[in-house]
Amino acid sequence: MCGILKEFIRKEMAVNAAIFNGKASMTSVEIAELVGSRHDKVKQSIERLAERRIIQLPPNGDF
Repeated sequence: MCGILKEFIRKEMAVNAAIFNGKASMTSVEIAELVGSRHDKVKQSIERLAERRIIQLPPNGDF
């Protein structure tokens, strides 16, 4: 499991998540701020996780 995802899970109780299609979701900017990482690196991780079908991107592709 990637480090960013582990950190996200560890801090999930502090997350103010929006609801998308009945599931909790966050923007890549919110994740970057939460885990203290650069936004571009978070986007790269999100793209890798989506390619591996670990996570699902929203229909419009904005994250």
